[in-house]
Amino acid sequence: MDNPVPDRRWLIAGAGGRLGREMRARLTARGAECVPLDRDGLDVTDARAVAPRDWRVALAEACRAARQGDSK
Repeated sequence: MDNPVPDRRWLIAGAGGRLGREMRARLTARGAECVPLDRDGLDVTDARAVAPRDWRVALAEACRAARQGDSK
């Protein structure tokens, strides 16, 4: 199976939460570079703070991690 993860940098909003921590652990284990952000690092209610970032959402990976977390 093709593994595109190491070739990308991942911004993880909510990195202080359970899902964010799990995402970071899984991605770094696969060799990905992660940029973890929590409430202190990114205020999502501030449009000027959010707008300049390059947002690419890995919804499938987030959903997979959430499902596996619920089954534990």
